[in-house]
Amino acid sequence: MTGFVNVDQDGVVVAWCEERRGLADKASAYAVPDGISLGWILLPDGSFAPPSIPERSLDEVKSEAVKAVKQRHAETLNALTGGETIEERDTWDLKASAAELYLVVFPEVIERNEDGTAKDARFLMIETEALFRGDDPTVFAKTIKKKADEYARLIGVAGGIKSKALRAIKAAETAEEVVALLEASEAEAAAALQQWLAAA
Repeated sequence: MTGFVNVDQDGVVVAWCEERRGLADKASAYAVPDGISLGWILLPDGSFAPPSIPERSLDEVKSEAVKAVKQRHAETLNALTGGETIEERDTWDLKASAAELYLVVFPEVIERNEDGTAKDARFLMIETEALFRGDDPTVFAKTIKKKADEYARLIGVAGGIKSKALRAIKAAETAEEVVALLEASEAEAAAALQQWLAAA
C-alpha cells in the first residue's frame, strides 16, 4: 500500500500517514511506496534514501560495551544461582558459615535443650533442615560447604572476567577493538558458565 509523508525543508521525513489528508500542512505531501518508513530522506529527483546514521563516537561505543559487560555479569550470576530468588540467596552466607562451624564441632559436644534440639541457633538450623530433608546433619553440612566453596570460586571467576573486560574496554583505542574485546569476554564468560553447569 502506498502511503504519504511530510518532508521538512532539509528533505527529512517528519510525518507518515496512509492518507494524504491525515498529514499536517507544514510541508508538501509526497507519495511513498510501501516499506519506506519514517526517517527516510527525499532526494532532489523525487526518490527516497535511507536516513543517514551518524557514526558513534568511541566514547559511545565504550559506554554501550561497559553496559553490556555489566548486564552479562548480572545474568551470569543469576544463572550460577539457578535463578533462585533474592530471599533464598540471602540465606546462603548464613548457611555456609553455620555448616562450616558444624563440621568442626563434634555432634556429641553440642549443647542441647531438654528436647534434644541444639541450643546454638546455627546448629539448630542445620539439624532442622537436615531433618526435613531426611539427611544426616553432618552430610548436609558438607553438601552446603561444598556448594558454597564452588559458588565463591565462580563468583571470583565471573568478577575477574568482568574486571578484565572493563579494563580492556577503557584502554581500547578503536571501536573495532572494543567490539572484539566484548566478543572475547562474552566467549570467556560463556565457557565459565558452561563449565559450572556441566559440573553441577
